[in-house]
Amino acid sequence: MDAGLSLPGRSPRVRCSAIIRGKLAAIAILMVTGLTHGQTESSLSLNMSTGRALTAETSTSPIQSTDAGELLTEQSVVAAVLANNPSVEQMVAAWRAAQARVQQERALDDPMIGASVAPQSFRSNDVGYRIEASQKFYFPGKRHLRGRAAAFEASAAKRDIERIRQELAEEASQAYYDYFLVFRSIAINAESVEIVKQLKANAESRFATGKALQQDVLQADVETGRLEEQRLSLTRLEAVNRARLNTLLNREPNESLATVPDELITPMPLDEPSTLQARALAQRPELQALAQQAEAERARWALACKEYCPDFEIIGAYDTFWRAPDGDLRAMVGVRVNAPIRRGRRNAAVAEAQSRVAEKILAYRRAENDVRFEVTEAYEGVRESDSVVRLYSEKLIQTAEQSVSQAQSAYATNRSDFLTLLTAQRSLIDLRMRYYEAFAESYKRRAALRKAVGDPVGGS
Repeated sequence: MDAGLSLPGRSPRVRCSAIIRGKLAAIAILMVTGLTHGQTESSLSLNMSTGRALTAETSTSPIQSTDAGELLTEQSVVAAVLANNPSVEQMVAAWRAAQARVQQERALDDPMIGASVAPQSFRSNDVGYRIEASQKFYFPGKRHLRGRAAAFEASAAKRDIERIRQELAEEASQAYYDYFLVFRSIAINAESVEIVKQLKANAESRFATGKALQQDVLQADVETGRLEEQRLSLTRLEAVNRARLNTLLNREPNESLATVPDELITPMPLDEPSTLQARALAQRPELQALAQQAEAERARWALACKEYCPDFEIIGAYDTFWRAPDGDLRAMVGVRVNAPIRRGRRNAAVAEAQSRVAEKILAYRRAENDVRFEVTEAYEGVRESDSVVRLYSEKLIQTAEQSVSQAQSAYATNRSDFLTLLTAQRSLIDLRMRYYEAFAESYKRRAALRKAVGDPVGGS
């Protein structure tokens, strides 16, 4: 945690006196050395074109179904979702609104212009009247602190843009791998149907020569029906997952999508948990937003302390009330100063601001603990999925293939029945399905780990 995020002391009056005596000089130095209106605004905020760049993507990866053989990849889906999903633009609009508050908070109040007359002078040739103008000036440092608080709030709102981008990227990755899994399952189902057809033809041939029972043919028909039921379920899942992807892409649910690859590449090894946690604490946008909000509350706390100091109103006027007859108008200048004697109200405001600083700091500490847990949980999930993938690819599927091969040899030599062969084949099909489930789950958990670590997405 940042060293500046420390809990405030318990006595608001003591802390306020220290701020009034010491921080005025520091603020003045900052203002002299360049933390002026224009410089602060340029350093703590971005212009509107930068805001548009936060949602613009340079990727033109294929999304719609084409005839050019282009494949739908995770990177292309994530880039398209970040470029088209309205949630990002919503957060950009919120950031721009917060950014616009900075200049408003730094601005002076409008000048006041007034006029007054003496009604009893209407019957005379010398009508008494007064014209005046005034401008309120805040105690030095107040407008700076207001702008500082607003600038930190705008910075926190900008972190929310990256947070929603990371959440969308994770959701897009999850949807993509669900879509990939459905297509691989449909392909395995189609292959299985062809294998069962071959087994049925073999059973029919053996039945015709008296080497098998008719029950073998009927069992093949039952297995074909089971696979047909599975195909219907997978067809529904394909439509649902396509609608989910299209919704993330801000498109009609039934629009077509490009084809997914037949296989996934083996993912890269993971970094050590300590490295991942350190990265998460340094770059998670939620933590950065809380830190910025804590600084905004610190600025408001300092501002509450400055409310013990008076503001000024400069007045300039012309009037006829004390001029000589037929003489020129007399000019007058003056000043008004509020008397900050209602200390009970100001003490309560300081205590409130102090408590809000403590609230944000404690929220930051709690969020740090949550981030550590999220990274650990996501890391262990990826490790588990990778182990399951290796278990299927290096042992279970190979063993199931050997079992099918032996069952085929045994059935061909009448040493085993057709049901044993069919059961072995069904086990192999199920294991292949579960292998791709585990592979897709491994990638989905990696997407969750990237989000937990707070890695930038979409080239940001």
